[in-house]
Amino acid sequence: MIPSIFYHKSPTQQNAFSSRYLCLLISCLCLGSISTSANAQSPEIVYSMAYATVGNNLYVQGGALDTSLKSVNQLSSLDITQTWNVSTPPWKSLNVGSGSELAPSDVAHSMIVSKDQQSLILLGTATLDSTLNISTYNIAGNSWSEPGSVPLPNVTQDLSGLAAAADPNTGLIYIPGGGNEGQNMMEYNPSTGASQLLPMPAEYTGKSVRYFTTVWSTQRNSVLLYGGFYNSLGVDVAIANVYEYPPSTASWSLISTTGSAPAGSTSHCMVPAYNGTKMVIFGGTLYSSYIPSIYILDLQSLVWSQGTDIDQSLARSRMACATSGDSFVAWGGFG
Repeated sequence: MIPSIFYHKSPTQQNAFSSRYLCLLISCLCLGSISTSANAQSPEIVYSMAYATVGNNLYVQGGALDTSLKSVNQLSSLDITQTWNVSTPPWKSLNVGSGSELAPSDVAHSMIVSKDQQSLILLGTATLDSTLNISTYNIAGNSWSEPGSVPLPNVTQDLSGLAAAADPNTGLIYIPGGGNEGQNMMEYNPSTGASQLLPMPAEYTGKSVRYFTTVWSTQRNSVLLYGGFYNSLGVDVAIANVYEYPPSTASWSLISTTGSAPAGSTSHCMVPAYNGTKMVIFGGTLYSSYIPSIYILDLQSLVWSQGTDIDQSLARSRMACATSGDSFVAWGGFG
């Protein structure tokens, strides 16, 4: 794991950003790293954590400490809009609950923001008894609700590495690969507990694809799906296409893009930027090699652009990422 923060820095802003913990300018597209000192509330550095951004804050929960996948039960937030000294990043340690109202100690799970932006919904790693554990954290109350679960139809394998996205207009949660041994997408309504199975793109069907990314695009009013890998005759195959699922059409389609596109990856991060008009993809792995690159897809022109690679020794996967204005942050990860 690499306990550092990546940042962009333009020549004209080098001095202004020299004391910032987070200063990664998307428009500059040039990566570097800052080693940071922990404060009393800093989370343990992990990978395969759940994360999401609400307002000014990046929230991270759970994750693995080492290659044995030893999990840690922690929940922390970081204000990514403020300026601070590198030695004292303003992490806040949040309540992990107790008794029956306890945060999950999970790895490779997902965090979803509720429709009203008041809660974080944790979708746990699917268990072998075909259920998906669901925990809810109330942001204002700093409290957890007793966890629930939803059945996963015809699932008999571990579904770790699945990603999820929520439609902010309806609150419905979409979990690609969440049914029939990964062959279907599950639509889940957290208000009613109802669920149904939906199709997957043909490129993902019948292949048990894992470690892709899924986000909601406010620009296109659709679920975006990118990357992941599957095994074909003993060989890992990466997926390099971007697909979208608009609930209004209830069908998947391939997004035709131009420009300097990534060659496919797994265990990368993908987050929206500039009010959802762009999508940033960073890091991950491709055929067992860590990717030191950052890419931006303009969701209006559908043109990819690529930034300057970081040093290969700093490349990582399974990290938490966020954007705020011109800034992008990648925290934790494995590499």
